[in-house]
Amino acid sequence: MLGWAGATVVTGALLLTWLRLSDFRATTESIGEDLSPLVWCALFLATAVLLFTGARSISGSEGRLPRVGDVLVRGAAVLAGVALVWASFPTRHLLRTASNARQDIFPEQVVGLWVGVCGLAVGLVLVLFSRGSLCPQRWVRASTGGVAGLILLVPTCSLTPMVVHVLTVEHTVVDGVQETGPVPTTVTRVGWSWRPEQQVVGVERGPSGPIVRYPDGFVALDGATGEELWTYRLPYARQVETGLFPGSTAYAYLRHVAEPGTEEPGTPTMVVLDTTTGEIAREAPMPPLEAEEEPRVGHLTPEVRVSAMVEEGRPWAVAHSTTSTERIWEFPLDEGREGRLCLWVPRDGIAGYADRVLIHNLCLDEPETSSTQELRELLDRMAVPDDAVERVIVLDVATGEPVWSREWSPQHLFAGERPVGSGALMEDEGATVVLTSGGAFTLAEGEPVEFEPDAPSDVEDRPLGVDSTGAVMTREIIGEESAMILRTDAGGAIVDRTEVERDFDIWRETEHAGVLRSALLVPYLSDAGDGRVTRELAIAATEDERSVWERLDFDDEPMSDPVDRWNDEGGHRLVAVPGSVVSYIENGGLPGGDRGPLYGLVP
Repeated sequence: MLGWAGATVVTGALLLTWLRLSDFRATTESIGEDLSPLVWCALFLATAVLLFTGARSISGSEGRLPRVGDVLVRGAAVLAGVALVWASFPTRHLLRTASNARQDIFPEQVVGLWVGVCGLAVGLVLVLFSRGSLCPQRWVRASTGGVAGLILLVPTCSLTPMVVHVLTVEHTVVDGVQETGPVPTTVTRVGWSWRPEQQVVGVERGPSGPIVRYPDGFVALDGATGEELWTYRLPYARQVETGLFPGSTAYAYLRHVAEPGTEEPGTPTMVVLDTTTGEIAREAPMPPLEAEEEPRVGHLTPEVRVSAMVEEGRPWAVAHSTTSTERIWEFPLDEGREGRLCLWVPRDGIAGYADRVLIHNLCLDEPETSSTQELRELLDRMAVPDDAVERVIVLDVATGEPVWSREWSPQHLFAGERPVGSGALMEDEGATVVLTSGGAFTLAEGEPVEFEPDAPSDVEDRPLGVDSTGAVMTREIIGEESAMILRTDAGGAIVDRTEVERDFDIWRETEHAGVLRSALLVPYLSDAGDGRVTRELAIAATEDERSVWERLDFDDEPMSDPVDRWNDEGGHRLVAVPGSVVSYIENGGLPGGDRGPLYGLVP
């Protein structure tokens, strides 16, 4: 009976594995070591054992080999099966997401083949070490063994989803809500450090501390101690995108393609995570929209995705559900008038923050030209006509209803700034504002915020942070070696000013500065020679009329320069979180760059 059970398992595993192998699209060039030859070896070995055992049973020669020779033959076959199971183990053939996120070999394919090889190996053991022969005349024993083999085969083959989850998902959660401290008002030292395992895509502010974004997922840390709170990673996933929803710290998302589709790309799955505990709030497919080319998502929430689509020659902002292709609402992106040309910022005119969608366009009477290229050249050199209007329209993301709108005469045809949501400067104080080339407005109601102070012609002011209560700005005076750090109120009145030295290495990085209640932090990299750099942080106290830049010592070893100079990406970055200000190195996409630890800076 044991032999018939093994023969049934081998036969079933042969059929299922062969079907899976016929759909397997791996190539030696894409993974370095193709899995297919190993699976074919397992199929040939299992087929040979079945044929050999069946032939011996029919001829009545079962058991005629010398005892030692019989054991050696059976043992060699079993060892070959075990070796194939080991050699075809999935993680030996899957490239990690960080190495090749767009590779089209999916974990379920590889795990399915490996489970098939395991089924073949189990069947081989049962066949080779059964005491009886596979004699079809003993139908009771054969049928009983066949049923037993099916009972063993079904759960073995159904193990694929569970094995995929165990091998390809790293998920831990934290119990309950963590107590969090306030965002520091200033920093003086390194309170903790944490070294990432791979390249850091970004660090976001979470409810309890920093959320580190890897190419394959997230690790959340306690802002006060640097202790790991929760983890969600898919180290072998394909086509992964991670992020926090714009304007929200409550949920994070990870989109990936879980399995190949009949047409590329496959349907992505979106996993929504509670950023407090790391628990999965929702995991569901995000079906592609019916369009010639999948539109860029201009704004994303857990429930809604908003994209620009052209229908009957007219551009629209269209909101769809994230779990279906259901259309929720639509809104025109142009003026809807004949003879008007509309330009969009960004290229499709859609941005968003929290529960608001921002439509930004610039429209003018369409010039008479014969081609698109001629039109672009004309727009590049023409003055702004009197009929040009730039506008921002803010919609409710759930309904698409306009909440408020503002329009103004533009100063340049292509210089309209993308509306940007800017969070509160101080925790729990100011409300988010929208920055445009026509002024600043509160995101919720569209009330103007006149944060810019009156300034003489020989100064240049640049905002570092803005909210509904005012702004923190730098002021450079032409010909002066010193500069000012200004704090203004919502009416543009200067309420605090601090004079500082305009050090070149520091001043050129102020766009990445961290604004705290009592200090301005400027992260930068200092040249250490031989193409290597060191991490530096300059701190200016903003409660005094004059301040000297203080340097914080990280005691770091020099690292390879992480900045992509061609694209101006990467460098030393800061993010203020509950409990600390986190210093980290953004790699800029350069291969083989140093990751460097994350440091939690505390008072």
